[in-house]
Amino acid sequence: MQGFQSGKTYCIKNETSRGRNTGLIKVILGSPRQLQERWLSDYRHGALAGPTIVPNETLAQFLYGLLKARVPQMRQMPRIESLWDFARSLLPQGAKIAPIGMEKALASLLARDLHQELPHQVPGIYLNIIRHVLELRRRQIVLPSFDGIPWPVILRWLEDIWPESLYDEFRVYQYASQAPLVTGDMASLAIYGYVEAHESQWQLLHALSHHYSIIVYTPWLTHYDNSLAEDWIKKWREQGAIFETLPENAKKPRQSAISVRPGTLMLHSIIDQVASRQGENLLLVLGGMDSTSLMRLAQRRGVIFREKNAVLYQAKNVWTAFWRLVQNQGDEATKRLWLEVIEEHGHSASDALGYVHRFSEQLRQIHSWQELVELVDNAARFHDIDDLSRTLTACRDWVIYDQWHIPPRIDLIEELWQLIPFKKSYGSRSGILWAEGLNARMLTAKTIIVAAIHEGTFPRGVVLDSLWIPELAQLYGLPGPDHAHQQDLHLLHVLIESAEQEICWVVPQYDDEKLWWPEGLAPEEEFDGPDQVPISSATRNMAKIRDWYVSHYDSEVLDAYQGMIGQELAEALWPHEVTPTALEQYGTCPLAFFYEQVLGLKSPWDEDLYTISPSVKGQWMHKVLELAVKSEQPITAQLLRQFVEEIAARIPPGNKVLQAVLTHAKDDVVRDLLQVWPLIAPSSTDIVDTEYPLQWTLHTEAGSWQVKSRLDRVDYAKDGTITITDYKTGILKNPDKIAANNLQLPLYYEGMRHHVSEGAIVAQVQGISAKNQFVRRLLSLDDAQDDRALQLVNQIASRVKQGEFFPLPRLQDDPCRICAYVQLCSADIKGIRRRKKAPRDEYWQLWED
Repeated sequence: MQGFQSGKTYCIKNETSRGRNTGLIKVILGSPRQLQERWLSDYRHGALAGPTIVPNETLAQFLYGLLKARVPQMRQMPRIESLWDFARSLLPQGAKIAPIGMEKALASLLARDLHQELPHQVPGIYLNIIRHVLELRRRQIVLPSFDGIPWPVILRWLEDIWPESLYDEFRVYQYASQAPLVTGDMASLAIYGYVEAHESQWQLLHALSHHYSIIVYTPWLTHYDNSLAEDWIKKWREQGAIFETLPENAKKPRQSAISVRPGTLMLHSIIDQVASRQGENLLLVLGGMDSTSLMRLAQRRGVIFREKNAVLYQAKNVWTAFWRLVQNQGDEATKRLWLEVIEEHGHSASDALGYVHRFSEQLRQIHSWQELVELVDNAARFHDIDDLSRTLTACRDWVIYDQWHIPPRIDLIEELWQLIPFKKSYGSRSGILWAEGLNARMLTAKTIIVAAIHEGTFPRGVVLDSLWIPELAQLYGLPGPDHAHQQDLHLLHVLIESAEQEICWVVPQYDDEKLWWPEGLAPEEEFDGPDQVPISSATRNMAKIRDWYVSHYDSEVLDAYQGMIGQELAEALWPHEVTPTALEQYGTCPLAFFYEQVLGLKSPWDEDLYTISPSVKGQWMHKVLELAVKSEQPITAQLLRQFVEEIAARIPPGNKVLQAVLTHAKDDVVRDLLQVWPLIAPSSTDIVDTEYPLQWTLHTEAGSWQVKSRLDRVDYAKDGTITITDYKTGILKNPDKIAANNLQLPLYYEGMRHHVSEGAIVAQVQGISAKNQFVRRLLSLDDAQDDRALQLVNQIASRVKQGEFFPLPRLQDDPCRICAYVQLCSADIKGIRRRKKAPRDEYWQLWED
């Protein structure tokens, strides 16, 4: 658009439609912050009195809170809702909205009715066609047959099978545009934050213009292409709108960026940035990443985000457990967790399991969706959980499938369950404001954090549609392959003009450490480009660790050390006692072994309020299992919670943490141990020892070591078999793949052979956390493997005796990222690994053979 000069107002002659004059239409263009102030002013001074229509619920809630705080004198708050909700409110009583999962059902129906006319060797072709034909329907477009797809035939088929009483998006807008509107005194209506609309929506907007005076608030960017909004503006011009462009605000927000590796570290970095700004006017925008993991981690760290359709985890978990038991797919832990909830609601275990059996039998005998709905309603009454009952009401709409003669197949029911939204309506308005993707458009804040910018993910990439080529889309006015990409780019620039003081970009950092920016995000002619944007590399607590060492040890001695101290000094420092864990530490990184085992450097306390050390959680789990093995009571969630409280009091976290973090950590321990207990519960005929002390002498060519250890558990069977079990809370290595950093179980086996003269010995590692999926792995030692373990120990001893402590970790496991001594290490480990070089070639061979 050209000609919108700052401060100018001009009128385009009103046109008529269907023989009637439209009401006054005014379009105001400006930045999000300018539009927000103008919208508030219009309500404050009475220029706007009716409802405000917005693109989504997030913006509706934001504006509602803003209006309530900034215009407190308003006696009655106006309706602020999406165009979809506004249209639905006009439907006749008893109208049925298209049910959740309808696309899946229609795809099944299409495969049944038109499979001979369609290509059927393409995976997912029917569901893909249904999604496209519904898009054509709501846009009121009829495509010709193209590339083997008879679009006119499919559209006619859809119209023929569509029940009169069923309203999808097309029919909702169609009905609303023809429904009588009672405007009363509400002569004005605001359309806020839209930049585009499809044909069915335009039908309703056009109808509204005959009943209301409309003010349209549209973001108009100063520093970016406004092509996304061109059709939107053009349509309002055709309606005869008056245009006003608000004066440009010369002040631009400061830009900063955080470059951080994707995954858990990125989640922590985002939460760190949010936590450091708590109490400020802050907005977090998430794009291209799952919000669930971030919200759960934030809650564990005591950072509370504003609830938006919060997931009803208890209702979802209870129903999932029940459905698994009905399908005979639930394990013992699933059954125990479900029964614990059911018993709290007044059912005995025998009654509950009897109900599961009856439900399963009835499910196999149903022949209609109506019968399924009645069965589900009965299950909701049996569980008697309010959140679950409200959620399951969504299933009642599935009875429409009986009109289409679709049988209630279990595989289709399973797919539909996955789509049921176990979420509540918008919850608390307290907490930090956040939004996902396009829902962030028009939200404003003093500081905006955007995570995570990465070309192809956010903004989304250009995706070619397999069912209609770009030329076809352009010819018929369909979204092109770059439509989503342009939407996200437009959003990013809207966000720049939505921040008052600062916008912080979170950018994934990869091994090449390059910073990838979306095309056109920071044009140099408009504002500072990426090279001028201050970058901070997110490394949690590393500065604290470095300062701790400097204050406790002679930094000059540590800095001068390069990995070789010589044989004379090494012999004087020779450790006469070692543990299998210490030998594994040498195999993981000799320099870390030197710092901890030889110099005796202590790891600094982590002063992070939001994290409990994995080693502390590991100690809790080991100690709780020790109590569980010795307990004569049945192991229940309640008893495990009692054990965890007792152990946590005995072994508190080394750092001060928030109560919310502590509670979540304890809950994690209970949940994991409750699931693993059926797998590790001891046999009533076995004798069990826990924390079994083991000590023996290990002779090497370099000298002798007293090896000391404590075995997590030893089981003595009636037949004389001795089973060593080593519990693991982290990554579970295969004990048969003996390596310098995987010696613990072979050495336990070797030590036990020194203690017992007869009977078979079995050694195993047992996962006890969800992280390692509770996997169990046995050690299958033969003579060659036995020699291999002792040979590696002999090589380690020889190098310790020579004073060789080169920083050469096994990089496949990337131990540097969690090493407490990383700030003392001067080696370019990753550079060495990429160049496949090392200070001494034969030394590298210890790990790479």
